Amino acid sequence: MRNMLRAYLFGSLTIEIDGRTMPEIAGLRPRSVLAWLLSNPGTHARAHVAALFWPDVLDISARASLRNALWGIRRALDTVGGAAYLESDRESVGIADGLAREVDTEEFVRLAERDDTASLREALMLAHAPLLADLADDWVLDAREEFRERAGAAAARLAELCEQDGDLRGAVSWTRRAIAHVPVRESSYRALMQRLAKLDERGEALAAFERCRAMLDAEFGTVPSESTRVLADRLRSGQGSGEGRRVAARPAEPGRQGALPGQAASRVRRSRQRPLVGRDSELTTLSRAWEGARRGNGGVVLISGAAGLGKSRLTTELIDTVSGQGPRCAVGTAFELDGAPPYAPWGDVLHQLVADVPAPSRDASWPSDLARLCRSVEWRWGRPAARSSADPEQERRWLFASVAEALAWCSGDRPLLLVLEDIHLADTASIALIASLGRRLTELPVLLVATRRPASAPAKLVIAIDTLRRQDALVTDIHLGRLSATELDTVVWSCAPELGEDARDRAVEVAEGNPLLARRAALAASDGADPSDELRDWIRAPLARLDGPARLLVDAVALLGRPMDTGEAAALVGSQQLAEALERAGHEELLEIEARRIRFVHALVRQACGAEIEPSRRAWLHGRIAEMLEERPGRPVAEIARHLLNAGDWERAQAYLITAAEKARSLGAFDEAAGLYSEAASLDAGSRTIRAELWLALADVHAWRGRKDEHDTAFAHACTVLEEVDDSAALAGAYALRGRCLRTTLCHPGEALRAYERALHIIDTEHLDAPELRAIVVAGLGWIEVASGDLERAEALLAEAEVVPEAGTDLGLAAEVCLARAAALLRRGRPRGSERESEDAAGLARRAGRQDLACTALVHAAGACAAQGQFERVLELADRVRRSRPASGMADEALAARAYALARTGRCAEAWEAALAYVRSVASTGDASQEARAEFDAASVALDTGRYGEAATRFASALAEPSGQFSRALARVRLAEALVRDGLLGAAHRELEQVPFEPAGQTQLPETLVPRLELVEGLIAAARGASDRALHCLASAEAAWRRMLGVPSAGEPGTVTFVDLARPPVGGQVEPGVELGRVLAERAVLLSDVGRADDARAAAEEAILLADRLGFDGYRQRVNALRSPVVTTE
Repeated sequence: MRNMLRAYLFGSLTIEIDGRTMPEIAGLRPRSVLAWLLSNPGTHARAHVAALFWPDVLDISARASLRNALWGIRRALDTVGGAAYLESDRESVGIADGLAREVDTEEFVRLAERDDTASLREALMLAHAPLLADLADDWVLDAREEFRERAGAAAARLAELCEQDGDLRGAVSWTRRAIAHVPVRESSYRALMQRLAKLDERGEALAAFERCRAMLDAEFGTVPSESTRVLADRLRSGQGSGEGRRVAARPAEPGRQGALPGQAASRVRRSRQRPLVGRDSELTTLSRAWEGARRGNGGVVLISGAAGLGKSRLTTELIDTVSGQGPRCAVGTAFELDGAPPYAPWGDVLHQLVADVPAPSRDASWPSDLARLCRSVEWRWGRPAARSSADPEQERRWLFASVAEALAWCSGDRPLLLVLEDIHLADTASIALIASLGRRLTELPVLLVATRRPASAPAKLVIAIDTLRRQDALVTDIHLGRLSATELDTVVWSCAPELGEDARDRAVEVAEGNPLLARRAALAASDGADPSDELRDWIRAPLARLDGPARLLVDAVALLGRPMDTGEAAALVGSQQLAEALERAGHEELLEIEARRIRFVHALVRQACGAEIEPSRRAWLHGRIAEMLEERPGRPVAEIARHLLNAGDWERAQAYLITAAEKARSLGAFDEAAGLYSEAASLDAGSRTIRAELWLALADVHAWRGRKDEHDTAFAHACTVLEEVDDSAALAGAYALRGRCLRTTLCHPGEALRAYERALHIIDTEHLDAPELRAIVVAGLGWIEVASGDLERAEALLAEAEVVPEAGTDLGLAAEVCLARAAALLRRGRPRGSERESEDAAGLARRAGRQDLACTALVHAAGACAAQGQFERVLELADRVRRSRPASGMADEALAARAYALARTGRCAEAWEAALAYVRSVASTGDASQEARAEFDAASVALDTGRYGEAATRFASALAEPSGQFSRALARVRLAEALVRDGLLGAAHRELEQVPFEPAGQTQLPETLVPRLELVEGLIAAARGASDRALHCLASAEAAWRRMLGVPSAGEPGTVTFVDLARPPVGGQVEPGVELGRVLAERAVLLSDVGRADDARAAAEEAILLADRLGFDGYRQRVNALRSPVVTTE
């Protein structure tokens, strides 16, 4: 047959045109886009497809990426004569309807809907493998789960048809197939029981009931429904499939929910029943902290100690102790394997809480943000995850806020006890979240207990703990020491009372104060082993006694690296075998279970058991775990990637690593995203184009991390590969991405300019059909020129970007261009026009759904108002931003603007309160660079309001963070000013000596730095009695500010204002008139001190004149007395 496209989506994606197989499509997204188009026949709006696959960028950027993807798809189809199958124009894209095609998923649906035996059999033959097994995009995973359900329904229907035709054997076979597709559907087990009973195979039917009961217990902690229990009781009484008299169902066994059958639960938990030894004072301290939390004064408790000293045992005892008080408890554990999902321990905790708490009001917006971290929010509360924004920093802020709101909601009816174990192993994002919650916890009935090993604590954890201390959120840090010999003897006796005195003494001796080692040594001695052996030697005998399912369970939990829920365990070892396997592993004191979570009795035991797994079995087990996780709800993609890697399946591992990295980036977990992208790029898998795109994604993440050197390295790798494959369009896009990174997050305008110009050169010289990309590049160049270049060229570039037809419908780009014009007007000294353009930009951004950009525009409008001296209007705009929903990161900038405006108008107490509120708000982000900038801004307000000691402390704190987003040179100068005004002349002089070694970019207004430095030098000289030197410095500073003042623009009231465009205005604003007044005031005081009264009076008069004109009262009181001579009469 000619002109026939055949697409096979079950298994790996394969496309054939007239029997010829299409070659692999280059790139990360094109393959997935083609699969989606094949799965969704018909024509689709380009904007919709672009937003689906590139949700976290500007619309025009997404459309540019879609254009490149479609070009790659068309080129691959064209190699086998199938280019006509891809239909696209400027507005739409899809698979051509008029050409013949066969797509296996379409055929599956068609056959399944026929509802006859032959068609259903054929449909199930098509679904022979998971859908798109070589892809791991979110839409693919959702579709895979949907087709698994469809296959299960088809098998169940086929079983019904077989039964209707009298083929009970066939019905039983297809029912088992239905269960294999969807193993958690109770109705399938009940149908299987009925059909087996009709075959007079009551034993098999009751075995099916037991499998059903074990499955429900393992997955949901529930028992079979009454109808299923009635059927089982009829089978036991010999009444077959239900004919005859009615038999009442047995009541559900008390205590079965969440428990294990028989005696397994008590044996597995027996370690919890032993007395806590040697930790009475620590438990008392914990109990006091809990009592404070119950009264609403929550916080964080750290339990620190080496491995095996009883950190987890102590938290378990606390939970047992307070359980009678009715608290809500949840436990999360950090992964013990590399590459864990970001926020993994928090996801664990939130899953437990959401399952136990009713849904909040539909008016609350935070559950949708929380759903991006915890899918139980969607399943339990019916709140789907919010769409991600273009700003992952903003996503992180919303996520952190949603967790805080969730804890408040979950503790509303009873106090909350949270335990996070082994946080020294936690990902950076999880640690940052702990720090961000500190202050909020102090206002809630919530106690967060975290365990750690001090020797293994990463730098991020040390910083987080320091943050908690500064927030007064760290209730206590309990350090566990080694137990005494007497205490260890009690431990040994409690687990092996049959040991003689010599054996007990030997076990105590080799334990060296460690209760875990004492317990294992006692158990080893009780087995006849030498207690002096290593832990791994002690473990071998218990492992050897385990049968197949029990050993499989132990090995799987060892490799999983976290507690395994019972549903996962049932999927691995079989629901019927799980209880016995757990009983055996518990009897050997290897595993324990609590709240349907199976874990090792200790991490050291896990490590010892893991070391005993042979390499070939290890690889096989990782593969089995990956298969199991792929079929589980929630699909932990980072975990699946890790197990596929360890199983040696690099191609599929790379696909999952990419999806995991994208998820991490979208949640603001940049360190984790960088690690995942780096690992994916380093694999010997995928095409060179895919590796180039991975390097580019990594470069982008490094930019968000503020790591320019690493950004440069990743970008260089990407360019090398793209030049090798001669992909001009991708290379131009790469330079455009670099330009954006350097213009925004990294703030290197000179290099950004060169990157944009290189992108434009490639587009023009290669005659690329890339209008969206050209608009992005031209607009970026315009922004660079606005910030620090040629304003005439900037306006021409912005106008050029607007006339690109493909950019005409992008309100987000229009808002950015409008905001750039506002910045240009402010730089020209036309703040009134800048204010109008900023308000227009805010309106466009709101229409585009870009609340973050709308708030940025309003903050910019506030800066324009400040430049006009309209500080009441500044306060009004700041309040508008703070009230915005959803809350934007600009809310913090609004607080900063409010603090500066209040300080500028002399409302010092209010200004200081606003500055402190700003610092508290930023602390909740867990972002050290933003916290440093908040400290800088608060220090500036403190200096302006006369709090010199506070200012010095906060400037020093800001400078201690190398990634702080502020002018370090200015911070040094202002720190020196605070110190000299506080009388610390030597310290002030030392700070000034450091100024030349600090960077000062062009956008940070270096020309304003020199007169400020000269003012401080003058203050130091005056304090040391060097009046001539002081007057010289002040005169030089005065001359500099006068040069900057120039002549005001026609029609613009007030005086010239300079703005640091590297950060939002108001905080980045410099008023030469105000600065001149400050210098004149200092000069007036000094001239008066040296007896030059007339000169002092003239300087004072001009300073007061400037203060009156600009509405500034900061120095008026000091110089009022110098304006005219004081006349006295006797």
